[in-house]
Parts: sequence; structure tokens; C-alpha cells
Amino acid sequence: MENLKLKFRNNRNYVHGTDIFNLLVKKKSYNLIDLKFKKPLRYMPILIDPKKNKNIAVDCMLKKRNKKKFFIVNSKRKIKERYFVDENIPSNNISLSKNSIKCDFKTKLTPIEVLVSLTNIFHKKKIGKTKKWFFTRIILNKNFNYNLRKKFKIKIDQNYRNKSTVSKVYEYNRIIGLINFTSKW
Repeated sequence: MENLKLKFRNNRNYVHGTDIFNLLVKKKSYNLIDLKFKKPLRYMPILIDPKKNKNIAVDCMLKKRNKKKFFIVNSKRKIKERYFVDENIPSNNISLSKNSIKCDFKTKLTPIEVLVSLTNIFHKKKIGKTKKWFFTRIILNKNFNYNLRKKFKIKIDQNYRNKSTVSKVYEYNRIIGLINFTSKW
């Protein structure tokens, strides 16, 4: 069991998925990254080994040579700190179409932060304008490029009654995985 020291982002009352991703994966080399967010992390997260636990908040699988599976659960310790970051992508850096959105610009935001913001913008403009969308899963067959320049394309692959989507993720015009969003958690 390992405590993960994380803070709430902006005005959220849960730990954001991008913070979990950045903590576990940022700038590391993997052949497979699969993070599945099952419920919100409202308390200080704890990393545990695979075992049956009905309180699992995040199901994680990382692979370099061998698959490594572990889970993240809520502890009983409250999160007392928060930090603020501008998550907005300037609209002049975005190109929106019927079933995709893309960007190409320089930013200090991490790739996962840009990807989630981009996908959220698409959902709010094209799928469910009045809904609150949540990042619920990411599957990547390689990690992102950590350059200042971010060039992504998100293309809707499956849309389940405007409540849940699976989108293909392209980085520098190559497909690298899938991202899921859900309107209810």
C-alpha cells in the first residue's frame, strides 16, 4: 500500500484523472497504458496490489516488458490542498468538424491535459451541450511525446446514446490509442 500525494484541481471536489495519469506515467516509456476511472477519488488516494476490493476507484495496467496491474482506492484521509491551472485551449488553436477535433500549438500543459481538454470541448460543442462530461478511461499503445508542441486529433469512434463515447486518439497523425468520456459517473 502506497499513499499518493495529490491535490484537487481548480474547483473540483475530486482528484482529476489527468493528475493520476501524470503521477503514474509522465515521461516514462510503456508499451501499454490502460487507466480506467470507476468512481471519483474524493479522499487521498492509495495504491494497492491486485485483489478483490469493491471500493476500487481506478483500475491501472502498465506494460514495459511485463504487465503490471494495480488499483487505486480512496483512503479515509481528506485532501486539504488544491491548485489552480488554466485548462483552456485558445479557440484559434482548435479545428472542429462533425465527428472530430484537432489542435496544433505550443503549451506547457502536459499532453494528457491537452487531450482531455480537447475531448471535453468536442463533447460540449457537438454531443451534449448541457451535460457535464467526465474523462473515464484511456488506453495508449505508447506514451505521449512530451514536446512543447502538442498536435492531437480526436475522432469519435463510438457514441452510446450521447451518454458515453469512445474516441480514437491521434498524435502527430498517428493513432496511439483510445479515450473514453461519460456524462454520468
